[in-house]
Amino acid sequence: MNFDIQKSLREMAEEASSSVSFEQVWDQFKGNTKKKGHLPYQRLRRGIACVAASVLGIVGCGLGLSIVFPSVALAMDKTPIANQVYDWLGCY
Repeated sequence: MNFDIQKSLREMAEEASSSVSFEQVWDQFKGNTKKKGHLPYQRLRRGIACVAASVLGIVGCGLGLSIVFPSVALAMDKTPIANQVYDWLGCY
C-alpha cells in the first residue's frame, strides 16, 4: 500500500511544475499523516491515573494491614475515607 501511495505521489509530482520534487511532496505527505497527540491532555490523564493508582494502593495496603493487625483497623476506622470503605465492604 505504501508503494502505491509513493507511486501516485511521484506521478503527481511529475505532472506538477518542475520546481516541486517528489521528496518535497513525500515529506509533506508524511508530515500530514503523523498522529499529533495532545501533549497537555496526555500529561493530565497520566497524572490522574497515577493519583488514582496511588490512592488505590494506599487504601489496599491499609485494608490488608487491617486484616492482619486489629490495632491498624481501629486507627483506619477513625479516618473518614477508610471508614467509608470499611462500611462499603462490610469490614470491621
